Amino acid sequence: MKTTNITYLTRKGQTTIPVEIRRALDLQQGQALDYSLNKKDGVIEIRAIPPFESLLGVLKTNIKWDKKKAQKAMEEGFVEDYKKKLKRIDGHS
Repeated sequence: MKTTNITYLTRKGQTTIPVEIRRALDLQQGQALDYSLNKKDGVIEIRAIPPFESLLGVLKTNIKWDKKKAQKAMEEGFVEDYKKKLKRIDGHS
């Protein structure tokens, strides 16, 4: 069943994905979308890129996924990156 909705482009080049489509595809705020253009037909295709966690299990590994450890490692990495940026800004690097 094909769903047709009309939305408008803002000055910033933004548009809203209709709620029916967001619900049907279970799209979440902040989810990455991939746009491709078929110039010949003038068709824009939008593909939802699955969240990181949905990709778990795709690759074979003996390592057990620990969400808390992964979150902590990411946070520590962000803190270290931020400290490095502050040092560069302050001229300490």
